[in-house]
Amino acid sequence: DFENCTFYAGNDQNAGGIAITGTNYSFRNCLFTYGEKINVSINEGEYPFSYCNIFGNTEGNWIGALESQYGVNGNISADPLFCDTASGDLSVAANSPCLGTGEGGSNIGALGQGCGIIVGVGGAEHALPPGYSLSRNYPNPFNPVTKIEYTLGKASHIELTIYNILGQEIEELVNEIQPAGYYEAFWDGTDRFGNKAASGIYFYRIKAGDYMETHSMMLLK
Repeated sequence: DFENCTFYAGNDQNAGGIAITGTNYSFRNCLFTYGEKINVSINEGEYPFSYCNIFGNTEGNWIGALESQYGVNGNISADPLFCDTASGDLSVAANSPCLGTGEGGSNIGALGQGCGIIVGVGGAEHALPPGYSLSRNYPNPFNPVTKIEYTLGKASHIELTIYNILGQEIEELVNEIQPAGYYEAFWDGTDRFGNKAASGIYFYRIKAGDYMETHSMMLLK
């Protein structure tokens, strides 16, 4: 019997991934992740899967003899949200679907929680930023568009505003509540009415709760 095991990046040249052969095995609270495929050469009834998570395998997750196992006996197929696969850390994030969803409220996989909340950005996994920050815009000087990146350590009402050198508000890029995470905004050198701004120095300021930070930038034409 296999219980609370993590199978990661199986790439056996003969089996093409994670190979399950033989008789009288069972799998409970196990993770089967990021292999080429799950290769099962026996009848599914001989291999009871319960409270397992099969996800990220390049040739499909629940295939062949395993297909009828999905969605029954507590089995799921969801991103386990590993903390840091690049460094071999296969513990999971605080918001992992593997925490508390195993048999009797136990965890799925060999390791429990090892990091905070993870959010997906462009298909990649990133830990949430520890706090607020406002990066320098790029490019700078710019024409016609520049990018402004910022991070939020927690959900906040955000105001990201452009000012001219006299302190007059030119444009408001963001004015809304946003969840914690990594963000980027773009300014195309126009004011709130769509008019082109003149060449010169401008300032962009972010406000999020008690946090406020301002940087300068230069628009060239």
